[in-house]
Amino acid sequence: MKTTIAHFVITAVILIALASCTKEEVPAEEDIIDVVQDTTTVTPTDTTTVEPTDTIVTFSETVDTVIISQYAGLWYEIGSIPQIFQTGCNCTTAEYAAISENVISVTNACNLFSANGFENRIEGTATIVPNSGNAKLLVSFFGGAGSDYWIIDLEPNYQWAVVGSGDKQSFWILSRTPTFDQTLYDSLLTKWGDRGYDVSRVVQTTQAGC
Repeated sequence: MKTTIAHFVITAVILIALASCTKEEVPAEEDIIDVVQDTTTVTPTDTTTVEPTDTIVTFSETVDTVIISQYAGLWYEIGSIPQIFQTGCNCTTAEYAAISENVISVTNACNLFSANGFENRIEGTATIVPNSGNAKLLVSFFGGAGSDYWIIDLEPNYQWAVVGSGDKQSFWILSRTPTFDQTLYDSLLTKWGDRGYDVSRVVQTTQAGC
């Protein structure tokens, strides 16, 4: 291909040179040879267009590892995307305890309609998803189909956690204490909003006066 282009360029140069001359100005043979020699060094310009590639930033779906014995115990719900089974709930808590190597008991509790309302409790189980570092679980109540419970953020000393789901329709911020730093709360919403959760739907949970 390069040789063909070079020959085309040489021929074009010679024709242009001849066309621009009068009969008296026809270039000598040696001049044409000089032109040919000069143009043989011409190489075609690479016109291949390199399209810019978008940099895709990916994030881990969950934390790498969860130590169940440290995660077990009582957690206070600080904020969540409201679920239908939480309608009217205040002072919401979740308590976890290991039943076996792969199964955890789950006890959710809340006071209905006010901080001093009737206590509602529901018990279920959470089954650890294999090869997830204990960070993905399926939670089931009343023997129903399991729902995603993915631990997506976790304080190193297990003092707070963020729980989500594969479809990003579930979201909870949990704490070991009923009070939570507002700046940290806002930063977690920003962080996980950037990662695909609709944090505009998150509602802070009433924990005062419980």
